[in-house]
Amino acid sequence: MSTVTILPEDELQLSLLGDDERGYDFVTGETIKQLQGLSFPEARIFSLYLDMTPERLKDAPWSTRYDHLVENMRAQIEDKDSRKMFDVVAENIKELVRKEYGRPQARGLALFAVPERISLKGKHKVKYSTFIHYHLPEPPQDTLLWDKTAELTPLLLQMDEHEPTGVVLADGQHGRFFLYYLGEAAEYTISEWDDVAQRTRAVGLGAHNHEQWLAEQRKRHLRHLVSFIEKIGEQAGWRWLAIGGVDQIPEELSQELPQTWQDKLIGTFTLPLETNYNQVRDAVAPLVQAAEAQAEKETLETWIGYLGQKSKAVSGLEETLQSLQQGRIQTLLTAAGYTHDGRECQQCHALTTTEEEICPYCGGAMIHVTDIVNTAVTQVFGQNGRVEIVRDPDNLLFMRPYGNIGAILRF
Repeated sequence: MSTVTILPEDELQLSLLGDDERGYDFVTGETIKQLQGLSFPEARIFSLYLDMTPERLKDAPWSTRYDHLVENMRAQIEDKDSRKMFDVVAENIKELVRKEYGRPQARGLALFAVPERISLKGKHKVKYSTFIHYHLPEPPQDTLLWDKTAELTPLLLQMDEHEPTGVVLADGQHGRFFLYYLGEAAEYTISEWDDVAQRTRAVGLGAHNHEQWLAEQRKRHLRHLVSFIEKIGEQAGWRWLAIGGVDQIPEELSQELPQTWQDKLIGTFTLPLETNYNQVRDAVAPLVQAAEAQAEKETLETWIGYLGQKSKAVSGLEETLQSLQQGRIQTLLTAAGYTHDGRECQQCHALTTTEEEICPYCGGAMIHVTDIVNTAVTQVFGQNGRVEIVRDPDNLLFMRPYGNIGAILRF
């Protein structure tokens, strides 16, 4: 008699196995927790993000943009000793990126370094207590910060923009379970099972019983697959579900899903069970892209509907910034690539597009900010809000009449 092993929830784990020629790293919630734990009252954290896409590299080499980031950050460091330490670390990091971490096939680089010991004499040497880097599937905005905590906004933005998708690959007897997220496919390391039907006579009087048994076995196998989908999907927080396999398995499994999971199903595809990770990733990618574009459109339609009702929504940069200062933003919407300069209060961090020298909220001094849209994104995350970067060309047309930015409000 065949058996199915259902593992306890705390034994369900993810593992990035297989060969990925695109060289991306898998950034998860655990990654963010680890980076949030990098907080030091004395030491400083060097946080770096670079756009490494071929288009951007052709337009402006990463080293040129890096030097500009270093120059801007250095100007903000008032303490002489801290500035000297920063100079040495910045020089060292640049050389490391040049030699080891500027992987061309990755579209973005994120790097976090905590220096433990720095030699300020002769040939500068740096020893790091922490050195973490990630090759990202999407290009981040070029960012450099030298502070007591790690700069996580670009990573949070990518994670907020891409919902986790569960992927099931099955045939009539086996199943494999994946997570597609941020352009990567990871497989869950759960026990495999073998739902092989018992032998019955396939001829004569036993033929009918054999066919009936095979049908029952297939049905039971599909129910087992559904139980795993529900168990893993709930724990992992799958937003969407894609099903692949051979013959009619994807369609049959889709019909066995409870309504909750049918609503999350974004499509099916044909692949053999023994396929590799990259093939799974490439089969699921267009389904996820279409789902993301549709979800993006639905969010836009909700926003525009609220604007029409003149309730729970704002549009335009200045109105959006005022709502942000009031802590009212539930979802910030902005067109990809939209930037604007402005001013930020050094005391309460209010943002404005006006030329105010004194903050109208607290009376603090206002300083120039080159991109207050990016600063607003950071503050929205700090208020536990969501951010929707509109990228689909058709959806971008919805944004233009409203100033390319706006928000759905909590109240």
